[in-house]
Amino acid sequence: MEEELPADLAGIKHKDLFKMKKSVFEKRAEKTLAKVGLTIHPSSLINTAAKEFNKIVHTMSDDQRKVAAEIRKKGKNVIHALTSRERKRLDLQTLQV
Repeated sequence: MEEELPADLAGIKHKDLFKMKKSVFEKRAEKTLAKVGLTIHPSSLINTAAKEFNKIVHTMSDDQRKVAAEIRKKGKNVIHALTSRERKRLDLQTLQV
């Protein structure tokens, strides 16, 4: 049995509610960035084009640059893994129908 959603959330699809929550990865990445003195949001590192990312990290220290590159790499990996799992789930659904 599904839980009843509050009225202001009723129009939102159930699967989209999870996308709104801040991911565990983002929380950890923000803490890691803060440790090296960066206030940039992890998604802005992950979702920018390579040229833009290089412009952003150009002004950073070596430690900050390494952390930013690592978060970008791991973030891209997380996105790819989620996309792959969703594709697999959809493929299984079409096979079951």
